Amino acid sequence: MDQFRHATITDLLPVGAVERELADRVAGLMWRLRRVARHEAAALSVPSALLPPRPDEIGAREVFAPGRPVPSNATVVDRLADLRYAQESSSCWQSLNRAAAAAVGPGNAPRKPLDAIAVEEVLGASLVLLDRISGPDPWPAALAAAGSKRNEVHRVRWTRGRLFRVLRVAAGLAGLDLKTVVTGIRAELAERIANAERRADERKQEELKLIAEVNEERATSIAAQLYVDEALIQRVARAESHLARELDRTLGMLAKLQGQRCIEFGAGAHPCPVGFVLQDAPPEGHTTEDLTPGSAISVPAVCRPR
Repeated sequence: MDQFRHATITDLLPVGAVERELADRVAGLMWRLRRVARHEAAALSVPSALLPPRPDEIGAREVFAPGRPVPSNATVVDRLADLRYAQESSSCWQSLNRAAAAAVGPGNAPRKPLDAIAVEEVLGASLVLLDRISGPDPWPAALAAAGSKRNEVHRVRWTRGRLFRVLRVAAGLAGLDLKTVVTGIRAELAERIANAERRADERKQEELKLIAEVNEERATSIAAQLYVDEALIQRVARAESHLARELDRTLGMLAKLQGQRCIEFGAGAHPCPVGFVLQDAPPEGHTTEDLTPGSAISVPAVCRPR
């Protein structure tokens, strides 16, 4: 406060007790206006604990049981969180299906290692074509026939060559050739990927709608909180208006005194105050036309408001 007061008074260049008193009052009013502005900002701010979270603060979490309709009374926050969980899960499956498609895609790298989970996707897609194989799980027999020492899919060290040997055995058991089976697997995986991408686009549009709802809820909550504090805001506004009028009146009084001093006594030993500048004016009985270059007329300095 003292530093602010000193800087303000220094800028106003008061001379004499009256001007210093007015300059000191100006500094006090300006300081009080700054405090009012801070109170107004505090009144207009709503504690974050009273508001719904921002959209970027809502993380992915499973809220509703998969495959069941969302309850009609579900909050928009829960709906957005559950949607983002579904988006993350869908993204994982998309990556997995792409890895499976790459495993049976064109290429000639029989020793290329494959992820067991991607292989399981390949084998699952092949069951659409190999439905004539007896038994709920045809792969132990196919693995044994392909020469694998392990008959559990997730325990086998898969390579591209081993996968194609197992598919050839399974195709033979179903009375099909390997090329037909591989072509069918590729088509099935491509359809899964396309469906997942389409569903991802739909979820993205749904997410944008839910984000808009969250923002609307936040705006409604803020408005409701501000309505409760409306009386406080009005008091702050009245105080600010009163201080602004007083500041304007005091500055006007100070400017008037300084202007009169400058006109009556000239700048003299004191600088012309802020808000006024010295200008040349012809003395009484002369006009501006008399002020020609080299004129001997003495021109006193006067002040005019800026």
